[in-house]
Amino acid sequence: MVAVRQIVVFVISIVSTFCAASLPAKGIAPDGPQHGIELSRLTSKQLKTWLTINSRIYAQSKYGEFLHPTLKALFDRLQNSEHRIFVEFEETGQGSCYIAGTFGVERLDPEGTSHIAVIKLRLENIDRAAAPTSSNLNGRFFPFAGLSKSDRYTEVFAHEMAHAVDVLFDQPRATALYEIQRNPEVIVQEQLRRRDGHSDPEALVEILRRDTFLNELEKPAESAEAAVWRELILSSQQ
Repeated sequence: MVAVRQIVVFVISIVSTFCAASLPAKGIAPDGPQHGIELSRLTSKQLKTWLTINSRIYAQSKYGEFLHPTLKALFDRLQNSEHRIFVEFEETGQGSCYIAGTFGVERLDPEGTSHIAVIKLRLENIDRAAAPTSSNLNGRFFPFAGLSKSDRYTEVFAHEMAHAVDVLFDQPRATALYEIQRNPEVIVQEQLRRRDGHSDPEALVEILRRDTFLNELEKPAESAEAAVWRELILSSQQ
């Protein structure tokens, strides 16, 4: 598992109608595309929250420049792909209160061109996460520092989109993550053995391999998240 942060956890999950009357997000058809970002799993109420994230993606300066280029680039890469990425907002009761967002592969395309994946945000956890009320662009990146509620959601969404870009366009990575999500029994069984005072060396090696892989996936996601955080802070100061 990815190590727990002091403030909030951004992990890849290893467990594995959008109605016409609603306002569609820019660039997404009301009935949902067969590829790209898919909103059909969001309720009408949840869609209103999505629209605030969407507004950050397409925000422009008075000169027509996108204010959050890293965020826009991540979104465009997924939206213009043949992959299908569902967006969901999970209730906190469905999992750990420390997890802000997850990314998972639901169906693996053997050809590597049209995977089905899901990005899940846990809004209540994001709301409750402690963070400085002010930001310091010259200091160490601190998740959510100085951000509004909507910008917090956007930061987490950017992190999970970065996972999607990193994984879905790399077939070995997509396959590895999909297999981890489908086969969590090794970790579960080893935890039970440890509870009984026993341990399986082969299982320990497998757990270490999985942990190393998942930790490697966090690096590009955290880098993209920090860049988007900086863009959000700068745009809020304009």
